[in-house]
Amino acid sequence: MRLICLALLVAGCEKSDGGFVDDLPETTTTEDTPGTERYDPTHLTEVKATFAGSEWDDLRQESRLFYEIITGEDCLTEPIPNVFNWHPGEVEIDGERLENVGFRKKGLIGSMSWTRPSLKVDADRFEDKQEFADGTEHFTFNNNQQDPSRVHTCMAYYVFRKAGVPAPLCSFATMDVDGVDLGVYTNVQPIKKAFLRQNFGNDDGDLYEGTASDVSDAYLATFDIKSDGSSLAPLEALRDALLLEDDALIEALVEIVALDEFITEWAVEGLIGHWDGYANGTNNFYVYNNPADGKLHFIPWGTDSVLEDASSDPLFTNGQLVQRLWNHPDGQAMYLAEAARLLDEVWDEEELLAEIDRIEALISPHFLDPAETSASIDSARDFVDDRRSTYQATIDAPPDRPYLPSERYCYEIIGSVTGTFDIAWGSLDDDPFENPSTLSGDVNGAPMHNFSVGGIAGVDTYDGSKIVAIFGVDEPYENLTEIAIVIPDGIGVGTYPVDLAAVVGYVVEGSLIYPYEEWEI
Repeated sequence: MRLICLALLVAGCEKSDGGFVDDLPETTTTEDTPGTERYDPTHLTEVKATFAGSEWDDLRQESRLFYEIITGEDCLTEPIPNVFNWHPGEVEIDGERLENVGFRKKGLIGSMSWTRPSLKVDADRFEDKQEFADGTEHFTFNNNQQDPSRVHTCMAYYVFRKAGVPAPLCSFATMDVDGVDLGVYTNVQPIKKAFLRQNFGNDDGDLYEGTASDVSDAYLATFDIKSDGSSLAPLEALRDALLLEDDALIEALVEIVALDEFITEWAVEGLIGHWDGYANGTNNFYVYNNPADGKLHFIPWGTDSVLEDASSDPLFTNGQLVQRLWNHPDGQAMYLAEAARLLDEVWDEEELLAEIDRIEALISPHFLDPAETSASIDSARDFVDDRRSTYQATIDAPPDRPYLPSERYCYEIIGSVTGTFDIAWGSLDDDPFENPSTLSGDVNGAPMHNFSVGGIAGVDTYDGSKIVAIFGVDEPYENLTEIAIVIPDGIGVGTYPVDLAAVVGYVVEGSLIYPYEEWEI
């Protein structure tokens, strides 16, 4: 099937025995880094937020438009813009209350939620130099929208740190907003100056965030420069090194990148199945140009989609840096040696399973959907049990992965659609053409089928989705056009964009004579 992009508008727990919480890296808490105790993995942080008037509704209903990012000739020629606004509110964290604190929705696509948004909290956004008693100013609370188990993020960062990769500290929090229980969030250490001091001993180097970013001409401009006074020059040097011939590549990379550390980071991504990180997705990562050694250090981020399918391919080779290394004999040998070390020294199934058990005991009293969450936790356990054999198979028989040049790809807007409807809710089983509706638009210059138009609306018994759908057929009743939107929970009266990251919508066209054989979405 072929994807088409269209825009629509519509009217406290004690430590348990086992696990590895007693063997956390030394950087878990340090006297010279205020606030790191906030990420004690045995402590469940309690967060209560309150907002005046419509501030919370305004915050949670903000959204980005994914099609604006990936369409047009100039798509992905700059950092993906932050479209979310800061909103004032009050917050109480573990009993300590601050007023006039900044709250902001966060996320790209997968973590978007209208009811349980991921949140950034900034104590001094509206009150200069305001901070919590321990010196903490910033919090990042992730909703784990793509992880019903709630355990993926913290488990992933622990494996990274245990392997020797600088990675955020991570713990858990309960979230209450205006008296509504939003369940369990992860409390993830932000990649800011405190993190840099803790992991590198300084905070005055160049910091970049990579979102749909790579060290190539095609995607270099999408790196978001996070440090004042920095430029892309260090990343440009890496880009240039990747253009060298094999006989000069490794020597050049060693001078630019913390190469051993990067190979560890790459190998861990594959081990835990972090398909949305740098190596596979060129997404969800930071790069720090450390002035202490003059080298680039890759930092993992956004690890909620891990521990999913133990049989999935563990070798990720999409990023330009990993492509060049895998296709270089020395680079591949370094990777395979590090992958073997991870299985020997880091991937301890007994410890990992004990840690999952410990986390479940800590957070299970606060599950919003206990059955779904427990089933997803069991799936994570299955991954831990079964991943070793898949990973070992790649070490034993390294596959060929031809080098692919980096090319920027942008989608084209191929059509538009407008529809109206007057439909009774709960009509999904009705004849749609008994409900008056209108439909007009075109795809690739061809008009949509609208000789006869009708609609249905209601809750899908299969997955509980709230759906409004408009159907149009041509005069011979041989071809169909369907417009469908999935209405999120918590939406109010208003006008909303329809997009993968907003209100989800899609258009289906196909043959009624050969259904599902000649259809496009």
